[in-house]
Amino acid sequence: MNANLKQWLVLTRCSNLPTVWSNVISGWLLGMAAVIQTPTVVVPSALSGTLFILLLGISLLYVAGMILNDVFDYEWDRTNRPERPLPSGLISRSKAKWAGTIILFSGAALSAFSAGRFFKLTFLLTIFILWYDVAHKGNPLAPVVMGACRALLPIIGFMVATRDGIYELPSTVYVYAAVLGIYTYALTWVAKHELTPAKNAYWIERLLFLIPLPLIIYGNYTYWSLGALVFYIFWIVFSNHRHPVPAGISARVADRIAAFSLLDSVVSGTVLLMIVPWGGTEQVPEVVWLALLAPPICFGMTLWLRKFIPST
Repeated sequence: MNANLKQWLVLTRCSNLPTVWSNVISGWLLGMAAVIQTPTVVVPSALSGTLFILLLGISLLYVAGMILNDVFDYEWDRTNRPERPLPSGLISRSKAKWAGTIILFSGAALSAFSAGRFFKLTFLLTIFILWYDVAHKGNPLAPVVMGACRALLPIIGFMVATRDGIYELPSTVYVYAAVLGIYTYALTWVAKHELTPAKNAYWIERLLFLIPLPLIIYGNYTYWSLGALVFYIFWIVFSNHRHPVPAGISARVADRIAAFSLLDSVVSGTVLLMIVPWGGTEQVPEVVWLALLAPPICFGMTLWLRKFIPST
């Protein structure tokens, strides 16, 4: 791999992109389930061009957010992470600033185009990303803003899937968004101590074992959801055993980022439960395949990509 390209990929932390895709796809599938439950509506294909445009737009927003994050953290990284592409001089700060800005506007435009009349949600996501990049250092609200960014992904996915009709946002989506937001808050809070670990920070990691429970309790769990939850807990326990603190904080954060897709697997059980009574398996079989395969594939892709591109 070209050395300069490798540094740009490191700067973007693109190994985490599959977790973003699975969050959006899970929201999209909940939207498709709502459409399937409406007998008078012709159900469109789950693999539409709109979904791919949305995924591309959201991916560009994520990449831009990571680039601009390092642009604004330049002085801090010079002292604490001098090996990063910008402070090490492998990529100029000016080029990163312009690239991040152009990619951000491109992502915002594509996301807004795919969202149609719900474009305000994608603009809100863009504002939150910029807010976090500019003002996250030393700001106690920063983890909340980052949590809001993740929480918006399934909501946007749902709205785009149902944009051609009027559907009330089901409480399942609210619960799912809240779970992602709280999980991200806990993860961001732990990550803030990646280089300066504080012993009193570790208690928040225990929340990670409880965070998925609302998805099971509220979503009328299926065996698929329960199995996904068991695997999620196994993954966290395995990560804790493999990466003891304080030296293992960075590796733990990377493992927990990958686990976003495991939370999406829990939601897949809810999607299946929603569509089966309405004949969704016959109408749009790709919904079933997406629900079953997309989160595990995204989880595996994240683990594979981070072998080459660090997650943090």
